[in-house]
Amino acid sequence: MSERNEDRFNFDFYSLLTDIFKSLWAVLLGAIAAVLIVDLITTVGTAKTYSTRATFVVTSKDYSTNVYSNLKAAENMAGTLTNILNSDVLKKEVCKDISMDTFNATVRANVVSETNLLVLRVSADSPLQTFRIIRSIMNNYGELTKYVNQKIIMQVLEEPSVPLSSDSGNRNMGLLRRVFIAAFGGLLLLFAWMSYKHDTIKSEFDLNSKLDAKSIGVIDHEGKALFKKKRPLVTDVEVSFTFVEQYKKVVARLVTLAEQADAKIILITSVSEHEGKSNVAANIAFTLAKQNYRTVLIDCDLRRPTQSVQLALGENMEKDVVDLINNQAEFAEIVIEQDGLFILGAKKKYPNSTEIVTAKNMQALLQNLKEVTDYIILDTPPMGILGDAEALAEFADMSVLVVQYNRVLAEDLNDAIDTLGNAKAEFGGTILNNLHVLAGTHNAAVTKGYGRYGSYGKYGKYGRYGNYGRYGRYGNYGHYAERKSSGKESEAES
Repeated sequence: MSERNEDRFNFDFYSLLTDIFKSLWAVLLGAIAAVLIVDLITTVGTAKTYSTRATFVVTSKDYSTNVYSNLKAAENMAGTLTNILNSDVLKKEVCKDISMDTFNATVRANVVSETNLLVLRVSADSPLQTFRIIRSIMNNYGELTKYVNQKIIMQVLEEPSVPLSSDSGNRNMGLLRRVFIAAFGGLLLLFAWMSYKHDTIKSEFDLNSKLDAKSIGVIDHEGKALFKKKRPLVTDVEVSFTFVEQYKKVVARLVTLAEQADAKIILITSVSEHEGKSNVAANIAFTLAKQNYRTVLIDCDLRRPTQSVQLALGENMEKDVVDLINNQAEFAEIVIEQDGLFILGAKKKYPNSTEIVTAKNMQALLQNLKEVTDYIILDTPPMGILGDAEALAEFADMSVLVVQYNRVLAEDLNDAIDTLGNAKAEFGGTILNNLHVLAGTHNAAVTKGYGRYGSYGKYGKYGRYGNYGRYGRYGNYGHYAERKSSGKESEAES
């Protein structure tokens, strides 16, 4: 498909539906607000009236079985009764009956079309007054028959009731329903348009067209493992085949880029939190280890370490990577092996993380590990929150930016790409994580959870830091040395 056609049909239904669903509360509140405003406008300055009614069956004494006679009697009774009901005689009787000074009500009598049913309606400015007036008329209507044809009989079919809402309220209900529907639909369209125009990354096409970087790969949302754990790993038996294969493709591309740049230390970061960069870092590291690359995963997100949680390292950790950096522990005491991957985790949060990761010992540790491993994966904090990733990019050989589906604006991502591109480490590219698609279709707040860390500014260039020599206590790496020597022997034999 050509680029023009791909752009034309590059429409993400899933992000549209999820954005609309998330905004339903705002749509509902907006529609309710529109109804309240219209109701206020239509009722202010309008006198409220309340109405009630009673229904009578009108028949003729002499021709009660004659339908035509009954209909005719009802018509005659309606006309006559309307005149009587609005006469001064009746008004005086009603006022006397209910102790009312003046008769401030409207009385009407109408025949239901093509029936002998007569409807008596009374309207007044008070619900209770309205009910009292119609009851008084009904109690005294027998006295009125002397003014009309004695051959007509009126029987009550429906008793009146106290009106619960005003006439204007009843009339406005239809209008308010239409206003609610129009406002609800209009706001839905507005939010749909805002979602469509939201300049985030929603597909691999967006990854390539909106960002000033090459794509390393795409990882789909792993729904199969979602119900069992939040962070699916390629080592889990319940993850899908597609999930594992996608990481194999990402790693294959990453290895190619690393070999071209002679890179061993690979930094993984993101712009915002909750983009899955720690999960991506772990899965890349596990995939490399499963392919027999000597791989070390280091949790450098010391403000909010994640690897110890998602890899369940807590019970096996007495000391952590910070103790190793500070020369307070031996390497063998810290390193944990899982499925062929060597992990240096952090067991607690460190407020002074920037000072720790930029220390001379950190650089020396990476350089020593680099000599006995194939790849070192650094899981670093989000760039939009801390400067740790930018600082570590001066020690790393290559950096990778994890981009969460439909989360961070392309503009912010490009700023991060420019920052990484200016660092010492070679910028490898981007990985689109947690991609969602509907079946049959193929900023975020970046400070939540990290609190106020102040302004870390730009770290600039850190230079080479000089030659710190060999760290004697790190000289023997146990499994690393054995695996390296055995690898060399195998190469010699071949």
